[in-house]
Amino acid sequence: MLGLSLYAWNCNLSLAVAKRFKAENPETIIFAGGPSVPDNAEEFLRKNPFIDIAVHNEGEIPVKMILESIAGGIGIDGIPSTSKLYGDEYHKLENISKIEDLSEIPSPFLTGTLDRLIKENPDESWIGLWETNRGCPFTCTYCDWGSATGSKKIGMFEM
Repeated sequence: MLGLSLYAWNCNLSLAVAKRFKAENPETIIFAGGPSVPDNAEEFLRKNPFIDIAVHNEGEIPVKMILESIAGGIGIDGIPSTSKLYGDEYHKLENISKIEDLSEIPSPFLTGTLDRLIKENPDESWIGLWETNRGCPFTCTYCDWGSATGSKKIGMFEM
């Protein structure tokens, strides 16, 4: 499987990687989320047929469900906050509510996940990114972050 988080700065490159990856691994499931995946993803999915499933809004819960479904061999149908094409028919399932308590999301820094990955991959270069909050109090039309959340509430991670 291949999962992508699409932003304005990496979208074209990530889609090119996904297209090539699917061509070389046609049975692989590719999912994409992030700010550059539109909430109504029908045109996006038709334009990028190598993407099997689009993830909407916050991805932690639906991506976990996708991974568990694939690992369990039950497929990727019926996962909330996603959309996909079934042949020529577009289906979008209802979005999961925003995560109110961000402490529910395990930190890869605090759980040791990054320590293990770094140790197992000593030849890689690593950059730590730390999300300290989520959301924006503004809804500027030119900015995806504020307009996508549509909320003046900012979620904060515990220190």
